[in-house]
Amino acid sequence: MDFSSLKYIATDAPTTYELELLNESRVRIAQVIRARWIVLGILAVYGVVPYVIFHYYSISVLVMEKYSDTFALALGPPP
Repeated sequence: MDFSSLKYIATDAPTTYELELLNESRVRIAQVIRARWIVLGILAVYGVVPYVIFHYYSISVLVMEKYSDTFALALGPPP
């Protein structure tokens, strides 16, 4: 198959309108990329916040289990 007949070489310079369309599309693409980074940051925060909360409370539960005799003595007998 001869591909030489399928080549297309543009000799015309792009018009101002075409350049404006190209610039507008580049701006839209940049906005989409920026929005994706924002969504990724929000998802990361939603992952980190529960981890910190659960990690904090799991430590306090482990400490209470370890020193349960001390807490029982400090609180006194149950009513």
